[in-house]
Amino acid sequence: MLDPSYVQASDRRALAALSERFGLALSFVIETSGGCAFFDAFAQGQRVRRIQSIDGAVTSEGERLAQEAGLPASSYYMDETEHLQRAFGLTPLPQLPADQPVTASAYLDRTDYAALGKARKAGTPGAPAAASRARRPWWRFW
Repeated sequence: MLDPSYVQASDRRALAALSERFGLALSFVIETSGGCAFFDAFAQGQRVRRIQSIDGAVTSEGERLAQEAGLPASSYYMDETEHLQRAFGLTPLPQLPADQPVTASAYLDRTDYAALGKARKAGTPGAPAAASRARRPWWRFW
């Protein structure tokens, strides 16, 4: 799953549920503009491993996994992410063929627009008319 919004890849409850149903659920998030990288592994509904690196400061939870053999504990970023992906039998994103079709994509907007709707109902100038409309997903295609 590719999730450019990071919402699903960072949803702890959803990843736990996936692991209950399918066994092992892995999440890799890299945000290059923010200098962050995250790895989560869930099994049987529980997080078993988490690594996060924010501006080079690495923290982790859980026991190291066998797939982490050869990785330093003090650094985690793009090279380490690709190493882990390969260790789990996944193709790192930069190595995927560019001509692969997208099968599904989901983008979620979790912005709370309730205040705009209240402002419009109260007659506050400048409140957009769209704010009071029922929210529907704008992101779905299969």
